[in-house]
Amino acid sequence: MAKHNPENQPPDMVLIHGLGSGPSFWDNIAGELSRDYTIHTVSLLGHGPGARPLSIEEASPSQLAHAVIDKLSEKDVERAHVVGLSLGGWVALELATTDFALSSVAFAPAGLWEQKPSVPSLHVQAVLRKGFFMLSPIVPHVIGFEPLTRMILKSNVVEPSKVTRSQMLSGMEDIVNAKGFGSCLRASLNSKFTGGSNIKVPTLVAFGDSDQLLTSPKSQNRSAVDQEVEWLTVADCGHAMTWDQPDKCLELIRRTAGKVSGPLC
Repeated sequence: MAKHNPENQPPDMVLIHGLGSGPSFWDNIAGELSRDYTIHTVSLLGHGPGARPLSIEEASPSQLAHAVIDKLSEKDVERAHVVGLSLGGWVALELATTDFALSSVAFAPAGLWEQKPSVPSLHVQAVLRKGFFMLSPIVPHVIGFEPLTRMILKSNVVEPSKVTRSQMLSGMEDIVNAKGFGSCLRASLNSKFTGGSNIKVPTLVAFGDSDQLLTSPKSQNRSAVDQEVEWLTVADCGHAMTWDQPDKCLELIRRTAGKVSGPLC
């Protein structure tokens, strides 16, 4: 097969959203990354316009990772740097165990727990999804109401005022479209990431110091990944890390990818 990246072309990078989200989640950093990389954003199985419900088997993070590889192969992308958040972070770790990933950055990844977790905030999101679905015709008219904004965002970001109206509207549309939400939630909570010793590429795991969804230490088990994996905490940051600290996240992505391709100016 012909190599996708001929000499002097930017390396490929795929951005993988979290549970109930979509490619638009990355809008505030994708443009900056596109200066140095060929950016691919994908909708996880069960997400995006036209999504269908999934079986538990289809919704497993390992199967979601294989589906990402399949989608990129349709574009003749054989290898890429991978970046993911939350469920997408778990998928990024799964990809780090394959020959597809050049490097892997997992922001606030799910799956790094020792035992089956109890994550009340995720169940609250499931309830909110049903509410958004029922109220979607009027949601655009009430998004600017600050108490409502804070209620919706308080479990994801430190400072809700930093999240734009466009980001919120896109996020609500994504969660309404996510017909695989329930299956992905159940598949995730009933398993964990077990491939830590098989990671093959430069990999970074980062959590926000104020993550209220995947709290420390319950959902942040350092021993779930190899000691060579870089692990750090980002200050003044919640679960939706690239919304709270986009500049820091850009730095971490570039630094990790640079271990493979060399520093980018």
